[in-house]
Amino acid sequence: MGERHNLVILHTHDTGRHLGVYGRGPCTPNLARMGKEGVVFDNAFCSAPQCSSSRSSLFTGMMPHTNGLIGLAHRGFKLSEPSFGKHLAAVLARAGYATHLFGFQHECVVPLDLGYQEIHSGDQRKVAQVSDSTIEFLKNAPDQPFFVSVASSETHRVFTEGKDCKGEVKVPHYLPDHPDIQRDINNLNYDTETVDSAYGRVLDTIDECGLHDSTLVIYTTDHGIAFPGAKSTLFDPGIETALIIRGPCGFEGGKRIPALVSNIDVMPTILEALGVDGNDTIEGRSLMPIVRGEMAEVNNEIFVEQTYHAGYDPMRGIRTHKYKYTRNYKPVTHYFSPNVDAGYSKTIVAEQSDEFQRPRDREFLFHLEEDPEENANLVNEVEYQGILKELREKMDAWMTATKDPMLDGFVPPPEGSVVSCDDALEPGDSLPATEWLAQRK
Repeated sequence: MGERHNLVILHTHDTGRHLGVYGRGPCTPNLARMGKEGVVFDNAFCSAPQCSSSRSSLFTGMMPHTNGLIGLAHRGFKLSEPSFGKHLAAVLARAGYATHLFGFQHECVVPLDLGYQEIHSGDQRKVAQVSDSTIEFLKNAPDQPFFVSVASSETHRVFTEGKDCKGEVKVPHYLPDHPDIQRDINNLNYDTETVDSAYGRVLDTIDECGLHDSTLVIYTTDHGIAFPGAKSTLFDPGIETALIIRGPCGFEGGKRIPALVSNIDVMPTILEALGVDGNDTIEGRSLMPIVRGEMAEVNNEIFVEQTYHAGYDPMRGIRTHKYKYTRNYKPVTHYFSPNVDAGYSKTIVAEQSDEFQRPRDREFLFHLEEDPEENANLVNEVEYQGILKELREKMDAWMTATKDPMLDGFVPPPEGSVVSCDDALEPGDSLPATEWLAQRK
């Protein structure tokens, strides 16, 4: 049984690995320092490339279709009733932890239902304010072990406009190198630098208050950046996440770990490190054997999914180090999900990119070692039919074992939810679920 160390989770919206500590994006000196003091996971991915579903996996250790949160909480999608008691906050509260939420959560409408004992008010859009509240708490930390979740929506659209970032503005390979897209990236970079600075102050306070050796600190992101070709897709730019862990229990020394990791693995890792009993429903695997050097991998493959984002866009996928297979369950007229957050980049891509306007293939198979940018779909290539068959069968077996509702065909939205119209270009072009369902008939 491990010691009952404290836990601080710092997380950000729509950031992926667009960070200096991962060799791209803006300069992030504080996260880089955290990585040099702790452990950086270089191949971490989320369960789902959208906010609520991904966060539900992070905090329950379960896939979205298992915990029930298959769409966005603010649009009326919900965790299954048993999953509320299996949220990390609820589990740690039962174990005697003081559980505090600072800023943003996206797993339900009422955060107290998740097991947080205290919700600290403030502008979730202002990471400086959220961090100030966290710092005040740390300076007056309780005698009992505590869990603190800290997040803002600073790096979610709409970005801060017109401020120059300090780092290089480099357009990702999947976007046109256009002045408006450069401007969009610059704005994201500026907000990311703001987050890095604010979280740096939290890290400093942990050290200054003598909590370094007793506090496990995790920084992570929910999914890829909010740009066409990333967020709400199963391409790597959509499912990649940052994962940096610093503190006791073996998370020291500036190690970088290349193992294949899913965010459903974070909760069982936390529980093992803290010596807290988990739930028998956890699907993820603890990363502690990798951290201790006992194993190189705990996952031969990871699974990814999307059912609803703003609209109904069901996809399932399996990723190994070498290959990725994805399946699209709905014919769509746009290669990228059209109803993701608006911005300069989406406007340019929609107007100028043939990629956006062409239909998405029903299946994709990519050789990631030879084609890391996922350009060449190998589904119809003769020499890859064996690999295709193997990955199809693995994904079907996983869906069966986890009782994935997609096996039964169309998955309806919950009563009271809101769903974007099919192929809507803006998230706001939406209908109540009952009207949307009637329209589909």
